[in-house]
Amino acid sequence: MRKSWAVAGAAVVFVSEVLALGSFALWGHSVTDSRWVPYALLLAGLVVWNLVAPRGDGARVALYAVALLAVFAAGHPTWGLVQAGVFVAALTLARFPEVQELIDRARGTGTRAART
Repeated sequence: MRKSWAVAGAAVVFVSEVLALGSFALWGHSVTDSRWVPYALLLAGLVVWNLVAPRGDGARVALYAVALLAVFAAGHPTWGLVQAGVFVAALTLARFPEVQELIDRARGTGTRAART
């Protein structure tokens, strides 16, 4: 895979994570009139994402599923379907070693190959 494709793949993964976090804020906005609840849910989602997502694809799938449920619960089924497509693309692209290396480098974790 060329480097430009790896960067594009990493960008899709990043966008999918931003969409997932935005889903929690969208749901919070739909269930209350408080302007602080969406921010609190966004922050809570960010904390959970950083704790759980690095554990692997299974954790990411679960978090994406919860994000999709939040979008559907907020009453946006079309947006949920679009997000589902982005999530599937992100999970597929993240499996390429070049993309995963860029993601690891951006997170500051590095990969085993880069450490040896």
